Amino acid sequence: MPRPSPFTQADIDARSRLTGLPVDAETERLPEGGITPIMRRWAACWNFSAAIDTLGVRHMEDRRRCEDWLILICVNYDLMMRAEGQETPGRKARALQLASGWQKKRGQEQKLFWRKARNIDKKLVEQALRSWKQRSWLPQSLEQDAVRTLGRIPRSRGDFALLRKQMMRMARRGRYKSWALRNTIHALQTCAATWNKNLTWDKNRRAPPKRLLKFLVQVLRAANIKHPDPEKNYSKFVSLMLRPRKPIERQTEQPTKQLPEPSEVERRLGEVLI
Repeated sequence: MPRPSPFTQADIDARSRLTGLPVDAETERLPEGGITPIMRRWAACWNFSAAIDTLGVRHMEDRRRCEDWLILICVNYDLMMRAEGQETPGRKARALQLASGWQKKRGQEQKLFWRKARNIDKKLVEQALRSWKQRSWLPQSLEQDAVRTLGRIPRSRGDFALLRKQMMRMARRGRYKSWALRNTIHALQTCAATWNKNLTWDKNRRAPPKRLLKFLVQVLRAANIKHPDPEKNYSKFVSLMLRPRKPIERQTEQPTKQLPEPSEVERRLGEVLI
């Protein structure tokens, strides 16, 4: 069985480039509606008109804003699927196994960079910096997990070996459970309830509104997102949705028995005794 490729910072950078957000962040210009030109091209073949009609949104400006919201949700689904495929315990364990060698090579590249920086040769400095950045290294999220586990920054081969051993305990064969579709459906339910209050699932925990189901299926099909067919597997699809909370049973308070009012004789006797 071939070893899995290591999970590196390059995987994170590749996912970021798919959104186009780093370019906009550098120019300090936020895209309109949060949708970058790369996202627009990504969603060029998605048509949410039928789903927006199901919501009952008529005004053109509102339809444009609703479409942007749906694009963000579906793009985020693709990113979550990529992240789940990349950030497996097996790939993380492989990265921790190679981290000690990466750390040594990065240290050598860093020394070479400072040596060339003293020569004040811009081309050599840029070349050394580019070489240092291209070196494989752990993602920041995995570095943070390592620090939380050890209580300090891992430095030795033994530190990385201990982290790899703990990560391998979570690794297993076969597919891992995906949460991308469930989270996407929950986000679509929030979107539907925001634009149309009648599509809020707040009653009858067993059966969501039919228009809400229709809206969800229309969006998922438009974005080519694989999902259970509600007509063939209704219970499996509904199990992915965000159900309303169970009604809280009101505790009936038993009325306290009121004591009878004292008679005139008892009242006067009480005043005498006091």
